[in-house]
Amino acid sequence: MLFRSNITRETLLHSLGYLYRNENRIAMLGRDLDQFFDTAPHALYVSDVITSIGAQNSQSGIHQLAANLVTKLEARRDLFREGAQADALALALMRSALREGDPEGVLRFAERVSPSSSVRLGSEYAWLTGSALTLTGRRTESAPLFERVVASADASALDKKSALSALTSTYGEMGQPVDALHAAIRQATLEEEPLTGHGSPDMLYFETNDDEHPFYFLDLAYLLDVQL
Repeated sequence: MLFRSNITRETLLHSLGYLYRNENRIAMLGRDLDQFFDTAPHALYVSDVITSIGAQNSQSGIHQLAANLVTKLEARRDLFREGAQADALALALMRSALREGDPEGVLRFAERVSPSSSVRLGSEYAWLTGSALTLTGRRTESAPLFERVVASADASALDKKSALSALTSTYGEMGQPVDALHAAIRQATLEEEPLTGHGSPDMLYFETNDDEHPFYFLDLAYLLDVQL
């Protein structure tokens, strides 16, 4: 006779969330990683957990954990033959590859998303692909993808600001100062919830890859003087 557990899926996921929130979570995830490779939903869950760990943990093994995740999922290509879940898993792998510092891997995983999938139309797919193209020097291809993030209905205000920040840099590198200035002004005037410690409306906020200096500010009036 089969017995049905009185523990709901939501309760179990909530408990796992707490389990992997403590200070030893990176070591625990590394220890338990193999156990999540039985189905696409389980692999997707652990991928989401790992790729959601903040950048402040970059010196605590997160890059190696992300690399291990990619390696193990590469060995289980059969998990990618499950429709929408497979597309969602490929998206999580794109995030993991970007965290690992492997932009070519991001583009490789992007190709695993079905051409007809709604995932390809989402802002996260556009952001990850655009970031990878930028890191591989293909800025002319990345700019339209960042513009897609800005125009996307599923992107938050902060997502759009990040995309506009990327566009300011991208257009600048492409020798298009007017477009760069336009992106900067759009970024400065985009409405969003106030972010504590992220400057005032007349200051542009830029994220960096430097763990010691994760962001910097640029005065909009100064940028106008430089560009004009």
